[in-house]
Amino acid sequence: MKNYLLEIGTENLPVEFQTSAEEQLQKTVAEKLSEERLSFKEIKTYSTPRRLTLIINELADKQNDTINNLKGPPANVAFKDNQPTKAAEGFAKRCNIDINQLKIETIDNIDYVVASVEEKGKHAEEVLQNILPDLILNLKGSYFMRWENLDVRFSRPIRWLTSIMDDKCLPLQIANINASDKSIGHRFYHPDHVCINSIKEYKDKLKEAHVLVDPEERKEKIKTQVNDIARSVNGTVIENKKLLNLVNNLVEWPVAILGEFEKEYLSVPKEVITTVMSAHQKYFPVFDSNKQELLNYFICVNNRNGENTETIIKGNQRVLKARLEDGAFYYNEDRKHSLASKVEALKGVTFQKGLGNMYDKTERIKAICSEIADELNLCDAEKTKTIRAAELCKADLTTFMVREFTELEGIIGRVYALKDNEDPEVAQGVGEHYLPRSAEDNIPKSLTGKIVAMADKIDTIVSVFSIGKSPTGSADPLGVRRAALGTLLIVLKSDLKLNLSHILEKAYNSLGNIDKKEPLENVLPQVKDFITQRLRVYLNDQKYRYDAIDAVLDCKDPLKDITDTIERVQIINNLVNESEYGPFHESANRIHRILKNADIKFNVEPSLFSHISENEFNDALDKIDLDSLSHKDVVIKLKELTPIIEKFFDNVLVMDKDERIKNNRLSLVNKADLKYKTLADFSKIVY
Repeated sequence: MKNYLLEIGTENLPVEFQTSAEEQLQKTVAEKLSEERLSFKEIKTYSTPRRLTLIINELADKQNDTINNLKGPPANVAFKDNQPTKAAEGFAKRCNIDINQLKIETIDNIDYVVASVEEKGKHAEEVLQNILPDLILNLKGSYFMRWENLDVRFSRPIRWLTSIMDDKCLPLQIANINASDKSIGHRFYHPDHVCINSIKEYKDKLKEAHVLVDPEERKEKIKTQVNDIARSVNGTVIENKKLLNLVNNLVEWPVAILGEFEKEYLSVPKEVITTVMSAHQKYFPVFDSNKQELLNYFICVNNRNGENTETIIKGNQRVLKARLEDGAFYYNEDRKHSLASKVEALKGVTFQKGLGNMYDKTERIKAICSEIADELNLCDAEKTKTIRAAELCKADLTTFMVREFTELEGIIGRVYALKDNEDPEVAQGVGEHYLPRSAEDNIPKSLTGKIVAMADKIDTIVSVFSIGKSPTGSADPLGVRRAALGTLLIVLKSDLKLNLSHILEKAYNSLGNIDKKEPLENVLPQVKDFITQRLRVYLNDQKYRYDAIDAVLDCKDPLKDITDTIERVQIINNLVNESEYGPFHESANRIHRILKNADIKFNVEPSLFSHISENEFNDALDKIDLDSLSHKDVVIKLKELTPIIEKFFDNVLVMDKDERIKNNRLSLVNKADLKYKTLADFSKIVY
């Protein structure tokens, strides 16, 4: 067994590329080694701003030997009168075997000459030298570069390669760089070469050169330093994973330092101050021990320590002061007028070309909120709050603060609404209506926020489809996929009983005078299918059986009651995995097959029954009261129906010569089919 290390040294890598590159490299190398018949115990990847590292532990010395069966010419061409022809001789020669070793096998009903050729496994060193350059240069990312006169692209120019197999350098070339057993330390503290004599000493050698290779080790060091510094001023730091990951990918040797700003700036809303610190300056805000009030301190993480610390602190304080001055000025200017007074100014803010302005969108959101409120049977007071939140939700787009700090949209609207003495629930709805921004994001906590968020997203989806701008391929510049997923997440995680299909139709009717390219009868099916596909993806991600998902989603309108749809997927997923599902499946599908292409327009007439099994079948169906039974109870009743269905088909010929009897029996079978289809279309189940 061997161990291997590859370090790709680069100019400073983009923050977003580092973690992605680690994941890609680990996955692609594992897949390629398996494809190349090279076993290994584990693959580890690390990254810093200046390097991407791959370590393969317990790699097999060589590939496994394998036997390849090579197909040659047809047997009647290779042999004439049981004697080999030139074709057979040439094939044997190409395969480097004796002609007597050729075999004849039937492939696709034709006899061919086949040669079994042993392929000796290559040594691990040779395989790595062949596969690694392409794997590295095929990593994906945005804004890749070319450099010098090379015909290769990478996230940033590659400047050195360290390639070690056990304790020796393994020759390797990527672009115009030849690998060695030397790495390079920290840009400032140790810009010279670091000789790597073995893989075991790799991390320690670089640590001596002021480089923490392992991102998790750097992250823990940052967290410890930041928390220790916050405690030194009787404060604390609120966990911010996004900021922590960002800062972690900016440094190789993290050193946290404390800065402060004048207390007078604490009069500015803390949301503004923390946004300036976190989003713009990459600082950690410091709060009091209760995590409620902001203190006039911040913590920044530097990539070096020791000398010039005071200069660095003063520089950061000077930059922050300028940003806070801006924030204070914008805040004071905005507060000269109420948030509600800014709604009219939305007429000057374009939503999207062809979709009117933000004032138009606000009016549409209000109309959709009203429909959702009615669907949810909200009382008049709750409905009034929801519509007020909808009216104010986009007003902060006209503020100085949002124009300068776009990350504050919605957030500063909530702050200003509270300052204007709006109802706290209205303010919360304004602040939450952009949520969730991604699949990992939180949904709104307040009902008002949930309704306004859904209305905003539904309007975006329907309006975009109405002007023929639906997403194509991976392109989705208007974020329609994100809006659809956000809507679904709110409904699902809040267990809202909402007829989304009805709301979508109302949303289309609320579009007003925009230049719609498609009528309702065209747009609505497209939008419903689009959202249903997002629901399908969500359910697949939850690890439900794909056929259980298909059986439910293709059965009836899944958007009429999404929580009901999810419940049925869960029930069918569990049912199909039960050991006794077989007879149930056969009964459901026997019913389905008989009705295939049948157009049933008759009611069941018991007076036409001629066998007791018909009466038993009909009586059993009448006991399945879909209005009073839960889905789980319906499953139980349908299971009890299985032997009754078997008895019915054993004793009755459905397609009777008498047309009236035949139609009556088809109606009876259809009555059963409708019971099954309240749950799912069981013909979609693969069993």
